[in-house]
Amino acid sequence: MSKKTIQVGYDAIYYFVDGKTEIGYGEKSGKGALIYSGRIYPLDNAKVIAKGRTVPSEFSPALASWSRVKDASGSYLCVNFNFDGIGRSGSFQNFKGGYLLDIGNDEHHLYYIEGDLRAIRRAVPRH
Repeated sequence: MSKKTIQVGYDAIYYFVDGKTEIGYGEKSGKGALIYSGRIYPLDNAKVIAKGRTVPSEFSPALASWSRVKDASGSYLCVNFNFDGIGRSGSFQNFKGGYLLDIGNDEHHLYYIEGDLRAIRRAVPRH
């Protein structure tokens, strides 16, 4: 994982290759974005789902959990984080934020959710 410049001036400050797919996090002018398969998905464009913030949160990519999951509804890149330490103990341990990138179709949708994981139900809209 080293820094490199990708699409239109984004610096990939955290990335890895899974198979042939480059996955990671980039920044341009202080604004964050997910990187998936050579494409940029600005965090500001994420659709907020369920209860929580109205503006998606920045996060430390090296402290986040990154995974690709597949279920009957599709394939997703999931990035979840605990706000850089908040929630590591006590009653806040289940409070997390996360991005969900729909990678199962040609039109990828980026979603953001945060809150107590015990209270979050299936909130991702079906397309």
